[in-house]
Amino acid sequence: MAETTRIYFVRHGESEWNIINKVQGQKNSLLTENGKLQAAKLANRLKNHDIDIIYSSDLTRAYETALTIANEKNMIPIKNSNLQEMNFGIWEGELFNDILVEHKEDYLKWVKSPELLEIPKGETIHDLENRVGSEVKKIINVNKGKNILIVSHGTALKTMILSLLNTSLNNYKNLAMGNVSLSIVEVRDYNNVLITYNDTSHLEGDLNE
Repeated sequence: MAETTRIYFVRHGESEWNIINKVQGQKNSLLTENGKLQAAKLANRLKNHDIDIIYSSDLTRAYETALTIANEKNMIPIKNSNLQEMNFGIWEGELFNDILVEHKEDYLKWVKSPELLEIPKGETIHDLENRVGSEVKKIINVNKGKNILIVSHGTALKTMILSLLNTSLNNYKNLAMGNVSLSIVEVRDYNNVLITYNDTSHLEGDLNE
């Protein structure tokens, strides 16, 4: 029997653009002080978990989160540009409220049927699945039997998980994912199993409690 491969999926901490509701996509946005604290709380939660290797999107908000977790374990995260967030094209750097006004039809498509949306100069969610889904499978193939931690972004992570579970992107709209949430998928002999999803219980209480 082959060993189980366990993937810990982590969304980055709160960023400066998160709090003003601005589309980040593949643009860089720094963690807020609260985001840094969130990352520290997750690092504290994971300090007794056996993590063999850490991969991270190379975007600042994700890599800074990954570094906080890795520092707790005397590890160095591996930067991987294929784990970046979806490219939101002309939406990047825009406030969601402005997009709702200026691109209402497309905005409503994003919240109701994102699998049908094509943003000018951006990726579709199907493009994203091809990119991140194939990258995660490559990571699994070279780390069989290990515990892998991946730090990335909300849209990218939800798409990775749906891809691993062989679940239609039509279900994307039914998933939420909070900052520094933890989700776990086990790759077993005959199937991939979702063990934990969008767990943010580590954010409760003080860091030193």
